[in-house]
Amino acid sequence: MNKVVPIHASRTHEIFTQKALAAWETLERRFATQLPTAEMDHLFARFVFGLTSPIHGEDEPAIHLDVCRRVLALKLTPERVDRALRTVPQASAPWVGAAYESIEF
Repeated sequence: MNKVVPIHASRTHEIFTQKALAAWETLERRFATQLPTAEMDHLFARFVFGLTSPIHGEDEPAIHLDVCRRVLALKLTPERVDRALRTVPQASAPWVGAAYESIEF
């Protein structure tokens, strides 16, 4: 558990909800017609990992991964969550590959 913010790990995903949902809405609004689902999901997963890292980055990896899974589940099915965390899809355009690199993971 993060030593600075003593929040119970099973509930910390709730503090990320608003920003994660806003990020997903932006991805959908701007890129849903341009990107395959797998790329959208992976970009979202990278964002969520970066969002949760300041609080959970030094936790046990399983705790951090659980928080990421809970946040991703706000918008993705369990299968899509698993794929987004385990697979880096081939970028359909050069800017997508650059986005993969620029969004913290």
